[in-house]
Amino acid sequence: MHTDRDADGRGHPVALLGIGRASLADICPSARVRTPVETVVFKLTAGGRAGPVRADGLVIDGGCG
Repeated sequence: MHTDRDADGRGHPVALLGIGRASLADICPSARVRTPVETVVFKLTAGGRAGPVRADGLVIDGGCG
């Protein structure tokens, strides 16, 4: 977890997730993260009824505020 700043100088918590290569089927992990601003929950779902999915060089950038 990191903090990024907007043009007004206000801080916002951000998180980055990088996946080099993966085959995902029916997953739904989540993580509760306490930040200086508030507690946030990050959740990633893949697969399920849609079937397996593949990720190559995937970067997920999440933030709040």
